Amino acid sequence: MPSINITQTDAEVYFNAPEGVDLSTLEGSVVSLTGNPDIPELVGNPLTALPTQTQLLGLVTQIQPDRGTCCAVLVGMYAGLVKASLAETPGTISVGTPVTVTANGTWKAAASGETVYARVIHEPWEPGKIEIGFVAPYQVAAA
Repeated sequence: MPSINITQTDAEVYFNAPEGVDLSTLEGSVVSLTGNPDIPELVGNPLTALPTQTQLLGLVTQIQPDRGTCCAVLVGMYAGLVKASLAETPGTISVGTPVTVTANGTWKAAASGETVYARVIHEPWEPGKIEIGFVAPYQVAAA
């Protein structure tokens, strides 16, 4: 059976953009990963709504448009720290803040009832970017 290039120790995957879709601005954002029924590869689709529990999500770490491939770490499965893109209105972000994915794949402070996917490890040191570590997904309790 052909491989889809998953690095077992790091939960990193390579994927392609859908035909005609430009992912060049999505580094640090989350995409939905789906299988290609014709060949053993993953396809990364930009999020257009809040993610569901059934979606395989990848945080984009590298985009190589000239080679037609991108790299992502699997949300909730990757054990390291990753740089993530903040939403335009991210809420209060500090070390330890639980964060969630927005409908466009960026990250913001999780509010009551939202699903937490990661915690902030380093506050913003670069405009619009934070460093996060994934956690087992859970819902923020109502206040």
